[in-house]
Amino acid sequence: MFIVFLTSCKTEKISLKEGTRIFYYQQPDLMDSKTQTLVTLTQVEDARCPEDVVCIWAGYVSVNLEFDLRELKKKHNLKLCLGCPSLKPGDTPTPAYSEIDLEGTRYQVSLQSVKPNPNTKTPPKKEDYEVSVQIEKL
Repeated sequence: MFIVFLTSCKTEKISLKEGTRIFYYQQPDLMDSKTQTLVTLTQVEDARCPEDVVCIWAGYVSVNLEFDLRELKKKHNLKLCLGCPSLKPGDTPTPAYSEIDLEGTRYQVSLQSVKPNPNTKTPPKKEDYEVSVQIEKL
């Protein structure tokens, strides 16, 4: 579960407790118990270089997170990516962090890591994926 860390700084960090992970489409983690906001990993697109191969490009991994405001019966989706390229000239690549407005409260969500790394001998299944994110209240 997400634990709310209050700091004396201007931002509040809401991040995963060390060792806690968000798994692909498993029981969502509670981001904020006050607003009853749940966070679920709904999609993983993994185009990273497998760890047992030598590549000229590291590749990328993107994830979709769903923020479910249970009390308001509203859902917001956010796509984040590590290493995403611009696929066409002039395109903006999907960022590793983004801001999201949840009913008047703004948060910055940063994708920290996605595990496991791909491997040609034992490719990960969707349900094997876990993400680590940091969420800051702005």
